[in-house]
Amino acid sequence: MRDPNATETRINKEFIKNNRKSIKKYALKSQKKFGHGIIVINSTLVQNKFLTEGDLIVASINEDNNSKNEENTLIHPVSYIAKNSFWFKILRIKIKKKYKIDIKTDYDLTQKFLLVFVKDSSLESFSIYSIRIDKSNS
Repeated sequence: MRDPNATETRINKEFIKNNRKSIKKYALKSQKKFGHGIIVINSTLVQNKFLTEGDLIVASINEDNNSKNEENTLIHPVSYIAKNSFWFKILRIKIKKKYKIDIKTDYDLTQKFLLVFVKDSSLESFSIYSIRIDKSNS
């Protein structure tokens, strides 16, 4: 009998490998706009092994900062969650509880992008990966 976690890990790693360039480009663009953060990939919304431009939504914030056209949340296939956002705080608590890692202090977000694959809306089932930031090759 196959281990479902091993299959899931293989699928997630294959997804990262297939989309590494797009993910890095998206992350660097988002980081420049919003500051340091993490990338959340909603496994239930990603339709196939390859991302499309529609999957990579960068929220646009009005100049006056009073209203947001679109907020980065977990309802998109791929979201960039800034370090100062509500969702970052929620994910930080969940990751700390499950993996005993504090992503705010244990991960140098200037050297790596943290990818969080979520599998349900309650954030009870998720896994984390990281990719190195290489700004020269993006």
